[in-house]
Amino acid sequence: MIYCLNHPDQYIGGIYKGKNNLQTFRKICMICVSKHGIHPQQILTKDDFVKQLLRKSQQIYMETLLRQNFLKQNFKCQLSHLDKIQEEISLIIQTIKESILAIQVGEKQMDNKFLNLIKEDLNPFECSNSELDFLVNFLEGTNFEEWMKKKSFLSFQLQNIGGLFDRIVQNLYKACHLTENLELNFTQQLIEETIIPLQGLQKFDYQLKQTMFELKTLQNGDQIYQKDGEILRIEKNYMRYKNYEIIYNIEQQKHLKFKGQYGVKGNKIKLWKYFWKGKHVGGGFYNIMGEKEGNWVDLCENYWDKKNILEIGCYSKGKRIGGWTLNYNNLQIGGGSYDQEGNQKKIGKWVELFEGFAYYAKVTYKGEYNVNGMKVGRWDIMHSKHDEDEYKQIQILLIQNNIQSGGGLYDQEGNQKKIGKWVELDEGFNFWKQLAYDGKYNMNGVKVGRWDTKYCKIGEKDYKQIGGGSYDYQGREKKIGKWVELIERFYHPSKVIYNGEYNMNGMKVGKWDIMHCEPNEGEQKQIIYKVVEDYMIKKEIRKRLESGQNWIESFSIINKSLIMVKRIQRNNIQSGGGLYDQEGNEKKIGKWIELLKGFYDKEVTHDGEYNQNGVKIGRWDIKYCKDGEKDYKSIGGGSYDQEGSQEKIGMWVELFKGFNHTTQITYNGLYNTNGMKVGRWDICQVGGQQMQIL
Repeated sequence: MIYCLNHPDQYIGGIYKGKNNLQTFRKICMICVSKHGIHPQQILTKDDFVKQLLRKSQQIYMETLLRQNFLKQNFKCQLSHLDKIQEEISLIIQTIKESILAIQVGEKQMDNKFLNLIKEDLNPFECSNSELDFLVNFLEGTNFEEWMKKKSFLSFQLQNIGGLFDRIVQNLYKACHLTENLELNFTQQLIEETIIPLQGLQKFDYQLKQTMFELKTLQNGDQIYQKDGEILRIEKNYMRYKNYEIIYNIEQQKHLKFKGQYGVKGNKIKLWKYFWKGKHVGGGFYNIMGEKEGNWVDLCENYWDKKNILEIGCYSKGKRIGGWTLNYNNLQIGGGSYDQEGNQKKIGKWVELFEGFAYYAKVTYKGEYNVNGMKVGRWDIMHSKHDEDEYKQIQILLIQNNIQSGGGLYDQEGNQKKIGKWVELDEGFNFWKQLAYDGKYNMNGVKVGRWDTKYCKIGEKDYKQIGGGSYDYQGREKKIGKWVELIERFYHPSKVIYNGEYNMNGMKVGKWDIMHCEPNEGEQKQIIYKVVEDYMIKKEIRKRLESGQNWIESFSIINKSLIMVKRIQRNNIQSGGGLYDQEGNEKKIGKWIELLKGFYDKEVTHDGEYNQNGVKIGRWDIKYCKDGEKDYKSIGGGSYDQEGSQEKIGMWVELFKGFNHTTQITYNGLYNTNGMKVGRWDICQVGGQQMQIL
């Protein structure tokens, strides 16, 4: 016997078959029946339940069998019908082709009769009567004019036949699309509606910067691009068409449209046109397999208003071949050749675009590829100012007025290894971030020895040293000794550097300082906190580099007028940066002042302590320097547990994810001892004023 789960001392009496909206199980006892007032007709005994299941399944089996037989016959008829149609179409097409070939032969023969009329050695007495009839008719009659009319009529009718076939093909494609949709709807499960957050690029002044957007997929397969509740683009689901690529550029989501036709299996076919803000800017033809074919005008990667580069050339079965040009603002600025075999290997002389090419970063690379598509020999870096069209080689000013041109050498063996002296551009190079790196590669393409970081101020021509350090000579490309490094998003006006030391294993050790140069000030200052003006001590500290060279230029590390601040509570001085452990584990330990990610547009620091395991503990303060000011003031923060699990506990004031100089919003609330948010959380403006939602 089996007992009731709700009443363990009672045997199960039956199966409840009603809607299970009661607080009970399907297997019920007599107490369950009485307690919930279940009608006897809603209860089946064990035997009755099994009998009814068998009876229903037998009935369904017979219906299913009958339907299967019906569908089987239907499928067989349809397939047989299609075979006959295919046979008929093949016969018709073959007959039409034979007729057109016969017409072509006849037309050529008649054309030749007229073309052979004029001969220097023509002797009418030697011509047959039929030949003389033709010559006399040409001389006195209208046989030539009649022939030309006949040819015009022939051309017109052939065009009509071609149009008729085009319409037949379009109807066949419609039938194909209908059948493919039936297949998808019948064989595939319903698509689950999803919303996926993705990282993309959005216009910010003259640049594209990273941002987040959402891609929503509906149950019918349509996809919706949206950001902050705004719908940016809707992509219809055409037969689950092939090679669909997500568009990450928000400018393209808004303004780029494609128009063309789909063939079988979702392949793009025939002519496709690209439109930017309604203007036709590119496109070309696809073959029936969905491959690009013939002449094409492609849009460059991340095409938008400030990077309107067209890539113009030829495809064969979806592969680039032959010569290609790169056009920007209707001017050719680059290009080269691909091999003719369809391997898409670049060969010979090329001018390529800098990955971040745009209106304020017009940079190209000029050099040569070998027959295997590998860079060899000298490659130069060319640069054009945003308001100019001419591209000139970048020149870097070295010590004692020596000039080093941008670029360097690749090995001649075709391994595409950089060797010898190189001047490279920062991957984020632009008008506000004119950074270059000057150093040497060994024969294995590995950085060795001294590498300097050079910066060119806006409005100037010369690149001057602001940082750098040394790599080991063992070919491990590990940083060693003293280094001055740049913040990840170093640019004007957020010119922040890190100053510290690496051990022989390439690990940060000891104290690392964070240095900051305010816009329009020719000096580097260590980031500090001005707590009370009365406690300011002004000093001038000069640091001599290992090379013995004093940096006294505008971006030298002369902590000129470095403001050192006494803390009221502890009488100690705190400056930007902190300590790494000496064991080479690159663990932060002790007191630290860190920059918030994206410091360049928000100037926020975090001030607190790490334990010996590199884990945040105790109080951490969030400090902010308002745009146009110099003082960092506390606007938030809270505490981490002391056990080293880095759990937030107690009251916290956190920053809104998009916090910056124009959006100064915080979240104020409480964490429990397990690091979970609890209770009320308020959204406030900096200063503590709660936001009012109207």
